[in-house]
Amino acid sequence: MTGYSSKTFAQKLRSLLRMPRKLADKGDDISEALNPRYAACSILYNAAVPYCIWCEDALSAYGVPTIVFDLFLLTPDPGEAAATLIEAGYVRKEPNARFCDIPQFSNRLGPATSCKGDRKSIDKSGGFESLDPSMTEVVLLPANEWFYDLLEDAEDMTQWKPPLSKLLDSLMAKWFDLKDSDSEYNLQSHIAIFISYIYLYVGEVKEPGFERGLLKEHWQLHFDLAAGITGGGLNSSRCHHHYRSIKDKIRTGEHEPQSPQARGNPSVACYPEHSAEANNP
Repeated sequence: MTGYSSKTFAQKLRSLLRMPRKLADKGDDISEALNPRYAACSILYNAAVPYCIWCEDALSAYGVPTIVFDLFLLTPDPGEAAATLIEAGYVRKEPNARFCDIPQFSNRLGPATSCKGDRKSIDKSGGFESLDPSMTEVVLLPANEWFYDLLEDAEDMTQWKPPLSKLLDSLMAKWFDLKDSDSEYNLQSHIAIFISYIYLYVGEVKEPGFERGLLKEHWQLHFDLAAGITGGGLNSSRCHHHYRSIKDKIRTGEHEPQSPQARGNPSVACYPEHSAEANNP
């Protein structure tokens, strides 16, 4: 495989970004791919590889004041996306030290660099992050494992950030799906933070009727998060088990989701598990 120095790659990238394929007529959102941080997005788009931004970048796009690290992208076929990026000058990278306890984030690529002169240490673990947005590392995630349907053809994509309801539905579905095992708990906790941040900072999710854009099986979790009565953090095993049980009962028709106002009792005591947890910290 042909390697690129950081200088050569930057020159190649600027050329790619100057002539994006039909980006201008795809709407305001897709034009943001000209930001050097989203160089990989432009490369994938030009190769007709579907993708959307994920994790911190997706939250940031909706106004959540989070720091961004690697660029996480959902794609139907991470292998195809990786091959496309490698052809453009990316190389395989070691997993980010920040996420060493989340093996699901290990499919990482980045621009080839000739030295560490354009990079900064992120912590005592010896990891590095780029000072140059165009040198941002990318983590590719399989869309199906995140319960997200991506358009098959990048030509049809009008947005490269996920719609808010689809983002929330996918995060909730993934959170429900993960087990409390050591190999999945860290990712489960990471997603719990994402969901909590959305309800803390994005006012749109608390507007009446927002639930109609979500899967019905997620409505009870949504209602309680919007009202701030989940009875503890979503990274609590008790909370996770409780809402997964409710989600299953909604599927089978045993539970009809209701907002606290409709229940006439906004108290968290309506959930025995949470009440017990509050009384026995």
